[in-house]
Amino acid sequence: MFKINLIPEAKQQQQKVKKVNVIVTTVAVVVAVILGSISLLLGGYIVTRKAQIMSIDSQTSELKNQLKAYSELEKTVLSLETGIKDINNIVGENSKWTKTFTVVEAATPNDIRFKSFTVDANNVVSVDVEGGSVKSIDRFIKSFTAYQSNGTNAFTNVDVDSFTLTGSGGKVSFQAKFTINEQAINGEASN
Repeated sequence: MFKINLIPEAKQQQQKVKKVNVIVTTVAVVVAVILGSISLLLGGYIVTRKAQIMSIDSQTSELKNQLKAYSELEKTVLSLETGIKDINNIVGENSKWTKTFTVVEAATPNDIRFKSFTVDANNVVSVDVEGGSVKSIDRFIKSFTAYQSNGTNAFTNVDVDSFTLTGSGGKVSFQAKFTINEQAINGEASN
C-alpha cells in the first residue's frame, strides 16, 4: 500500500511548527505558573518569618525591660552570697577571730569606741579610737596591757601614737597599736 499525502508539504511544516509552538507555549506557561507559585510561596514565607522575628524581638526587648528591675536585686544577692562566704570563712574555718574579738571587747574600757580596726600578717593591730576624755587613753593602755586570757597577757606592745581632742565635751581621738598574743587567746601553752 502506498501512502498518498494529500496535504502539501508546506502545510505539514506549518502543522508541525504549530504543534511545537503549542507544546513550547504550554511548557512555558506551566513553568511560569510554577515559578510564580514558588515566588509567591517564598515571598509569603519571608513575610511570615519577618513578622515572627519582629514579634520575638519585641518580646525580647519587653523581657529585657522586665529584667532590668531584677538586675539590682541580683547584684545585692551576689554581694550577700560573697559576704556570707566571707563570714563563714572567718567564723567556720578560723574561729580564732571570734575568740580574738571577744577578748578585745572584754579588754576595752566602757568609754572607748573603735572607729577602725586593721590587723596585719604579724597580728599587729592598728586602731583609730575615740574616748570620753584624755583619761580614756590611760584606761585603754592599762586595760590592754594588763588583760589576761588563759593566764597570759592577751596583748603585748600596746602603744598610743597620737591623740586629738575633739568636740567641746572633752572627747579624744587617738591611734594605737598592739600585738595579739595568739597563744593566750586560743588557750595554747606558750613555749
